[in-house]
Amino acid sequence: SRVLKPGGRFFFHTFNRNFLAWFVVIKLVEWLIPKTPKNMHVLKLFIKPKELNVYCQLANMKVKEMVGIKPVISSIPLTKIFSGSVPPQMRFELTGNLFTSFMGVADKQ
Repeated sequence: SRVLKPGGRFFFHTFNRNFLAWFVVIKLVEWLIPKTPKNMHVLKLFIKPKELNVYCQLANMKVKEMVGIKPVISSIPLTKIFSGSVPPQMRFELTGNLFTSFMGVADKQ
């Protein structure tokens, strides 16, 4: 917020801090992609949507929109699921569910 002028936009993408996000984003990725760097995702750095809203308010920002993000499972060929790498054709889509991953925008007041 310190570097934003009034009217400036803050864009964010993060993971929700809960069991499902831990399991999918940390454990499942480690199991399916063995070359995942250690601590690529750290649970204590994940943030709940309500917490992000509060932090934005404290920084004199107003969250304008928040949407969930989820992988399109059908975009991952079954032969690639256990290949140890992320297939280049993997896609994501927006959802109203913020339970695992979410993104949004806030405006500096």
